[in-house]
Amino acid sequence: MGVDNAEITVAGPEIPILDGSARPWVTAVRRVGLQELDSDPKVIELDSPVTLETPESWYVAAPSDSLSVTCVTHFAHPLLGTEAVSIRLDPDRYETDIAPARTFGFESEVQALLDAGLAKGGTLDNALIIHEDRFSDALRVPQECLRHKTLDLLGDLSLIGARLRASITAIKPSHRANVEFAALLAKHAPK
Repeated sequence: MGVDNAEITVAGPEIPILDGSARPWVTAVRRVGLQELDSDPKVIELDSPVTLETPESWYVAAPSDSLSVTCVTHFAHPLLGTEAVSIRLDPDRYETDIAPARTFGFESEVQALLDAGLAKGGTLDNALIIHEDRFSDALRVPQECLRHKTLDLLGDLSLIGARLRASITAIKPSHRANVEFAALLAKHAPK
């Protein structure tokens, strides 16, 4: 959305899940608007590709004049399989193509998450549940699970604290690997 600096006050232990997507945040940013600051934003521009391979995930960031993301997911599930999306990011594309995508989980995993004390705020109002033969609700955007993984990637990369000018490819991204990749990219931040 073009936000480099924001002051957010939270009453509670974490940012609320809201509807499970970034759409309420986009709405709030659009409502209050953006204010230009006197200082230039921090920008990370790469001189050469940066890569990360974990046992389950692969990442490449290549030099570029803007931010674009290609995300590939694979789930051994008949409704998902292998999916891919490529997007050159700007606020409007983010708002329509990525932000509406809700967090999701597989019906077979829900009880285990609850038993582990996780997903406490999860409900059918803020998560898409994937059953063997159907989704718990109509999809908001095509390939909603893939697009939520892209949303997760962008959110985790925002931990860098700078605008990133790179062409990112992420294959089977996860929060853990996203954060590890963000740490690698942060080493290229201006001092």
